[in-house]
Amino acid sequence: MTQSRRLRLPGIIACFPFEALSLGTDRFSKRGNAMPLEQLANIAEVFGMLVVAVTLIFLTVQMRLNTKALHSRTTHAVHDQTISIYKSLSTDASLADLWVRGMHDPASLSATETARFFAYWQAAVLPMQNWFYQWREGALDEAFWSSWSKVCTDIYQMPGFKHFWQQRKQYFSDEFRHYMETDLFSRKPSADYRPLGAAIDD
Repeated sequence: MTQSRRLRLPGIIACFPFEALSLGTDRFSKRGNAMPLEQLANIAEVFGMLVVAVTLIFLTVQMRLNTKALHSRTTHAVHDQTISIYKSLSTDASLADLWVRGMHDPASLSATETARFFAYWQAAVLPMQNWFYQWREGALDEAFWSSWSKVCTDIYQMPGFKHFWQQRKQYFSDEFRHYMETDLFSRKPSADYRPLGAAIDD
């Protein structure tokens, strides 16, 4: 025995008065007369509502897919920028040396080394500012921003970065600067933090 199956429709479509549409067509077939204009208008209205509902469902699905794709592209780009920041130290021994010395004692750097130290941090913090805005707009992964927030909290306790920030903070946006100083820099840093694991006597 074959059982009839009902197609399950989304709630926004299922609520349409299809019974009224069916009733109208039944009356038309029984009477064999022309369908009244009012009844035709009702049928047209039902179809119009159906088209609008399908369009809204399609747009909702598209928006979700686009948001997911944007989130994925942003996260990928941020990871590439992070790798670039670390790679600049790992592939340049002289930069790594002055970076370690500068983080512990910025006064020990020569004028040329100080310029290089500041240039490194300027190039590193500018992407962070962009990540801040991406995170605030919901386009950046929360876990990634949380991990970088801890890095920012820890590096601020180092004399070198603190010196850089005091000298160069005016070149960043007011919103980003305010967030860094009133939130991240005010948090409790890690007790055993060493910049990239290096102490000055290593």
